[in-house]
Amino acid sequence: MNATETPTTLEDLTEAQHEHQKRAGTHARREPANIGDILDRSPHTRDLAARLADPEYQSQQRLKRAERERKQAELAKANRSAEWARLASQIGKRHASCTLSNFIAETDAQRAALAAAERFREELPQRIERGSNLLIFGPVGSGKDHFMVSLLRDAVLKANASADWASGLDLWGDVRDLIGSKGNNGSPRKEKTFIRHYSRPAVLALSDPTSEGDALTPFQRGFLQRLIDARYRECKSTWLTINVPTRDAMEAVLGAPTVDRLGQDCLAIHCAWESYRRRPLLNPHRA
Repeated sequence: MNATETPTTLEDLTEAQHEHQKRAGTHARREPANIGDILDRSPHTRDLAARLADPEYQSQQRLKRAERERKQAELAKANRSAEWARLASQIGKRHASCTLSNFIAETDAQRAALAAAERFREELPQRIERGSNLLIFGPVGSGKDHFMVSLLRDAVLKANASADWASGLDLWGDVRDLIGSKGNNGSPRKEKTFIRHYSRPAVLALSDPTSEGDALTPFQRGFLQRLIDARYRECKSTWLTINVPTRDAMEAVLGAPTVDRLGQDCLAIHCAWESYRRRPLLNPHRA
């Protein structure tokens, strides 16, 4: 290269060093430049190395890193709280405060069901990761939604899972609203768009999809099967409560294909006791 030119690349720098050696009469054997040597001679590199080795600088960096992590943790906690507040507003005041610690377990069957729910809670992150399901069945008023809402709270606040909740009444009401409705562009809304919406969250909690009656219509059964199948294929957790006494009764209502998919990698809790709501009627206060 020309002696008046400024080296701009590593190859140019090597060439310039060789020319300098020739002019100096050293005639040293030409060798490639060592990038480490070049960096070692850089004042900026030496300053940076000195700063990195300085204990005070290291302490400052640790404090900055800890502050960043604290703010990130606070933001994540705020996001989880906001997500639970959204779900709690959908669930309603009666069940939004449910926890496993305030579930009333007086019989052996109730204590066994509570213990199963507690074990499920301990395994929540792993179960949600692999798409484990939850089925809670039994008569009306036996505490099925208490169990499900308690676990949903922990899924959001502790396992940091995305989640959605719907009662059967709300689900089928939304489906009816979907029929004949149009999107923002004026085109008819499609069922697959609705299915896609409920397929997104890591956990979908459905409170008794038969709440409009004792059985599903052929359309409702087909819609529910399509929804459960979509989540099953994506390994998403689906939690469901239903007012039936046995698995056979569940299949008669929901259909065998739907129950079969829900049953894979699933905790089933059977609430085999009478309604908590009937207690005041069975034991009325006598003045």
